[in-house]
Amino acid sequence: MEMFCVECGASINDRAVVCPKCGIAVAGAMKYGSHAQVNGKTPDTSSAPLVLGIASLITWLLPIIGLPVSVIGLVISVKRSRNGCLTMSVIGVVLSLINAIVGAVLGSQGKLF
Repeated sequence: MEMFCVECGASINDRAVVCPKCGIAVAGAMKYGSHAQVNGKTPDTSSAPLVLGIASLITWLLPIIGLPVSVIGLVISVKRSRNGCLTMSVIGVVLSLINAIVGAVLGSQGKLF
C-alpha cells in the first residue's frame, strides 16, 4: 500500500524511517490514500487557520478587529503547523500594528479627519 508523508505529502517507501523530502519521522505518522493517521488517529484538518489568515489580511484596515483576528490566526496556525496560514497571520499582525500606530500618531496631531 502506498504511503504519503503527513507533513509534505511526498510518497514514502514502506520501510522508510523518515520522509525523503522533508525529513519528518515516519513511525506512527503516515497517510494511506486520502486518510491521514497520526498514532492511529485522524489529525485535525479544519480550515480555521486559513480562514483566519485570509480574514487578517482583510481586517487589518480596522485594527480593533484586525489585530485580535490576526493574533488568534497566528496562535492557531502555530499550533497546527500551517506555514502558509502563519505567514498570512503575521502579515495581518504587522499591518494592523502599523495602521494602529499611524492612526494614533495622526490622531494625536489632530490630522486624522
